[in-house]
Amino acid sequence: MTNAPARLVTVDEYMRLAERHYRVEVVGGELRIEDVEDMHPVGGTRVIVVSNIYDLIKPFVKQHELGLFLTDGLAYLLDEAAEGLKGSRVPDVSFIRQEAIVRDWDVDRPYPGHPTLAIEVVSPSEGADDILAKVDDFLEYGTEQVWVVYPGQQELHQYFNDGRVRRYRDDALTDAAALFPGLLIRLSDLFVLQKLGE
Repeated sequence: MTNAPARLVTVDEYMRLAERHYRVEVVGGELRIEDVEDMHPVGGTRVIVVSNIYDLIKPFVKQHELGLFLTDGLAYLLDEAAEGLKGSRVPDVSFIRQEAIVRDWDVDRPYPGHPTLAIEVVSPSEGADDILAKVDDFLEYGTEQVWVVYPGQQELHQYFNDGRVRRYRDDALTDAAALFPGLLIRLSDLFVLQKLGE
């Protein structure tokens, strides 16, 4: 990962960097660039868990017209000032409630604001400090909930913007009513690995 503390980048500069690099975030005004060669190998488990989350929630969101439910790749401009970009993050999965969607958002550009829900699926190479920094950034800038999913431990940690944290294990039902009224998400369903050849 390359760190380049300098003047704040503009959104246009940020977008040009994002075209050339795997992932670009801005944390506290500091540019963080991650390229494919910087990444540790990712096994199928993490990718399958991300896919499971999307498959479990997206149809419900679409059916009830709750908003946008998106997979990895959308950058959120959490802290944009006149002098440049102070904060941006790219969650693994995210949700923006219908009434919170910025109406004049140019969808060819990063989202000018925060998601209602950010979900991070932890890979073995990610450290606790990095994960908690992401959680703090999202909550500080207005995200209602952040879910951190640990495939290795088969756990979900649910962070709320009022400071509460809930931890789910085993076959627990995840409390998602505030975001997705009527949707029951059984934790074990996030970790189902399809049998090969089926």
